[in-house]
Amino acid sequence: IAQCEERHGVHAVEQLLDACHALQNYGVDRYKRPSPISAEEEAKRQDEREAYLQTQVNMLWRTIPEPPAGV
Repeated sequence: IAQCEERHGVHAVEQLLDACHALQNYGVDRYKRPSPISAEEEAKRQDEREAYLQTQVNMLWRTIPEPPAGV
């Protein structure tokens, strides 16, 4: 920064830094990504997904009519 101040002047560098600080929250990569989950948490989520899918399959089987008796 000191070299830029010598080359371009203190006022110009100050304006540039102020502009950069004003724009820092509007960058392309401002999305805060969720932190990675542990293997234990991932296994728990997978078990929950499988249990939910199993309930859906059970609900579908209940909609199939049973064959008449004696067939």
